[in-house]
Amino acid sequence: MPREDRYTASAREYLAIRWTETDGRTALAEQCQDRCEGCGGQWHGQAAHRLRKGQGGLWSPANLLALCGSGTTGCHGWAHARPLLAQGLGWEVLPQFEPHSCAAYLVDPYNPVSAGWRLLIVEAEPATGVRRHLSVPVEARWVP
Repeated sequence: MPREDRYTASAREYLAIRWTETDGRTALAEQCQDRCEGCGGQWHGQAAHRLRKGQGGLWSPANLLALCGSGTTGCHGWAHARPLLAQGLGWEVLPQFEPHSCAAYLVDPYNPVSAGWRLLIVEAEPATGVRRHLSVPVEARWVP
């Protein structure tokens, strides 16, 4: 009798889509329009991993944020220095969660004075395999 696979079909498809660092950085630049997703200021190309690389974080756009500064300065440094607050904003994700299923509170790249909760999704066209990334606005729902 065949052993049951531990992944669902959607999870298998997600895991099959591997992103190189170059692919991830290119998609991130398109996603953020050269603006920091934390404060709306100028972004200088640093990629912040929501699920850290040491914890299995990939170069997928669902796992990346365009935060200004480095790991010690700017919004990127703020997230590293305050991990609990960064988790509350969705800027960091714990290892037991998948980044593509966790919304993040981000500045809108087309209107830097407004911010909101966004779900970062990666989709692949089944026929062609072409990958595309989406930043979908979502409403926060608080469970009592």
